Amino acid sequence: MKDKKQSEVSPAPDRRVPEETKAPIKPIKPATKEKERAKLLPLTVLAEAANVPAWELSALMMAAGWSEGKMLTAADFGKALSNFRKRPLGGGKL
Repeated sequence: MKDKKQSEVSPAPDRRVPEETKAPIKPIKPATKEKERAKLLPLTVLAEAANVPAWELSALMMAAGWSEGKMLTAADFGKALSNFRKRPLGGGKL
């Protein structure tokens, strides 16, 4: 039996998954995307609905890194607003 030199390295085994065993990727239905888009509302609309003063909306937008025209769901806006109001003064980014 011959000793293998350190410079001789056996090739790595082929670890690719054969095409026939891969699960097919299901495309997202266009109707689902449209429903998700329908739930998104501009920040200004959400702030007005929640009676958020302009100064607080500006502070929330700066803390969250949002810009004018940001679209969110009402649930996401409510969570962000709640987290913003609970954070300590000067608490940094959300």
